[in-house]
Amino acid sequence: MKALVTGATGFIGTYLAQCLISSGRYETVYKTDIVTNGQDDIIVADLTSIDGVNSLPDDVDVLFHLAAYNGTKHFYTYPMSVLYNTTLPLMQVIQRYKGNLKKIVYASSSEVYSGNETIEFPTPEVNRVSINDLTNPRWSYASGKMSGEVAVHSAHKEYGIDYVIVRYHNVYGKGQQLHFIPEFSERLANGDGELYGYDHTRSFTYVDDAVYLTNKLDELSVNETFNIGNPRETSVLEVAQLIKEIQKIDTEIQPADAWDGCATRRIPDVSKMLSVVGDYKFIDIKSGLQKTLL
Repeated sequence: MKALVTGATGFIGTYLAQCLISSGRYETVYKTDIVTNGQDDIIVADLTSIDGVNSLPDDVDVLFHLAAYNGTKHFYTYPMSVLYNTTLPLMQVIQRYKGNLKKIVYASSSEVYSGNETIEFPTPEVNRVSINDLTNPRWSYASGKMSGEVAVHSAHKEYGIDYVIVRYHNVYGKGQQLHFIPEFSERLANGDGELYGYDHTRSFTYVDDAVYLTNKLDELSVNETFNIGNPRETSVLEVAQLIKEIQKIDTEIQPADAWDGCATRRIPDVSKMLSVVGDYKFIDIKSGLQKTLL
């Protein structure tokens, strides 16, 4: 069996590709992205281009699709680019491989829950995903991920391609750039303690946990959707205080309002995932931040 990882020089993609290679489950793990980031084994291809998609290897059995345009500030400033680059690549890769692809492992997001004002907490893998304001550019990313899930289900129905959908919850770790933790850490070090959405909560999930669980769910499950997230609900303020403590920075934290449309609370029900992979001990937030920042 041969696998293809798209977005393989992105933050999660880099870790996932290495995890798949280390597991030895696949004969070959191809990696593609639009840049190399110094990795010699990357197939450079623009997946919004037919020529780019056609340049990929023919003998792919399993697709791990992580290619997307992420970064919260980009949702608001480049929403069309976010939507375009989060939807089109998946559609084109599915068409490229629809005759021989056996399985798609699709990286979705907890953002798909954010517009559902009746959602319960902890949140199970419900399919009542929604957006609550079509004029808010924030939803460019969430709607792209929603459309990706629809595409995966549609490919299963029409082409018989199996799937696993994983909804990542606030994954963080060393090497990440476009995320609250590295961005706030940098601003704090530069004397700016403004903390957006300080009273919101998240499921901060260390990247090693995310990719290990993705690999196990691919191995053990088929045609299911899973939350992947640390089941401990943590406030943004608590994380900011830990960042300040770990980095030994004196800058005072200044609470500020969140971005428009930002979910006030996020915590997954991971019982379905644990029923497949067994008991699992997640890396706690302080240990994860130390691994990330030191």
